[in-house]
Amino acid sequence: APGVLDGELLVRGDFQGGEAASFNALQQRLGRKTVSPAMLRDFPAFVRLYDILFDGPEDLRPQPWTERRIRLETFMSRLDRDRFDLSPLVDVSDFA
Repeated sequence: APGVLDGELLVRGDFQGGEAASFNALQQRLGRKTVSPAMLRDFPAFVRLYDILFDGPEDLRPQPWTERRIRLETFMSRLDRDRFDLSPLVDVSDFA
């Protein structure tokens, strides 16, 4: 069953260790009628996922983020890892 996910379209750059490339690199892919094979190879697009709002018909928005994160990690197993990745968790001790 489909889900409703919160994420961001990015492109990978091998020169950055396969991580998200700069916004400028993304702009090179956007707004083109055709994308060259070289650009597809050098800057493959993917979606970085941050949250899951619905899992099929189930509304997850009332659940705490920690519960939704567990569900998102489970949902990821259904997706193509070349086209989707999961946002890393950042451990912080306070808001500052």
